[in-house]
Amino acid sequence: MRVTLCCERGDITPRRIAEILGILNDGQWHLLAEVKKKMKLTDDQVKQIADFLREYDFVEINDADKKIKIGEDVLKFLSQTATS
Repeated sequence: MRVTLCCERGDITPRRIAEILGILNDGQWHLLAEVKKKMKLTDDQVKQIADFLREYDFVEINDADKKIKIGEDVLKFLSQTATS
């Protein structure tokens, strides 16, 4: 993934991606409303970032329940890099 791609999408910045992945780092489902509140974003901003992360398989989204969680492969990768 190129950083320029992230920045071409307005509210999607590397800092915001890192922030949302930090929130989801426990591997549990989180309400999108909770993520919105913690990150102080609008509904549209959260949706844009979540859709971007889903497009690249970083997260799973339960559209019916409006929940999001980090993808298993991403969680494994982050836990491996944190311990090395």
